[in-house]
Amino acid sequence: MQRLLSFIRQNIASILIIIATIDIAVCGAWLGLSDWHLIYQTWRGRLLLIGCLVLLIAQIIQFNNNANFDTLKNNNESLFEQLAIYKKIDPHKIISHILMGIAREKLGLDHYDRISIYQFTPEGFVLRGRYSENRDYNHKGRTIYPLNQGCIGRAYQRGEFKRSRLPDPHAHRTTYYTTLESEYDIPETTSRNFVMKSRSIIGVRIESLDHSDSLGVLVIESIKPQGFNSDDIFQLIDNEKNTLSALLNGFKEELRIKRLPALEGAF
Repeated sequence: MQRLLSFIRQNIASILIIIATIDIAVCGAWLGLSDWHLIYQTWRGRLLLIGCLVLLIAQIIQFNNNANFDTLKNNNESLFEQLAIYKKIDPHKIISHILMGIAREKLGLDHYDRISIYQFTPEGFVLRGRYSENRDYNHKGRTIYPLNQGCIGRAYQRGEFKRSRLPDPHAHRTTYYTTLESEYDIPETTSRNFVMKSRSIIGVRIESLDHSDSLGVLVIESIKPQGFNSDDIFQLIDNEKNTLSALLNGFKEELRIKRLPALEGAF
């Protein structure tokens, strides 16, 4: 029954056209060419008029369906044109290159340090760019970072976050993992796999230029216990916020399209 109703809904215009055509043909034959002046006076004539009206309604429905189809087709073509463009670029490389300039020229970071930027999505934070003089620290890491874990989540919620002098992960390994789990909700099974076991971390929320939307988080970390002067770093980051905001906002649509479930196979 459900399949029948679905078939009727999808083909209602065609069904109405068929019914109206039969009605007009039969009534026209009954009415006869000599009886057209009686069209308003006989039940056959009225039935013929009803058939004509149904045919007109069916044609209108068909026209609207065609218009909706054309709109949907144009939207899909536009979407796949964007996909074709996005497939040719690598936002991670572009953003990482800009982070390299900030790390080297503005912040003075070295091979003990790393700078990363994460974009907010309802499912979690997505790494959008990363740079360190130490190539081992440049790996992309996890596909998605939970909203409520670590300094990323804290910075996003509070606007800023800083922590220094975390336990030495080599001399006090157990304490290091326990601290991350108890204070920042990072499970030991996750933190044991960190390539970079940071001891100093700074996080800053990145907002849209009009401050109406929180786009993501910039994170600077170091394996040194007192890696940097946080006041200086916050000031330097503040000078780069507009650039970082434009980057995340510019690639926001690209990330949304790539994460559409129906298009996952396109990349």
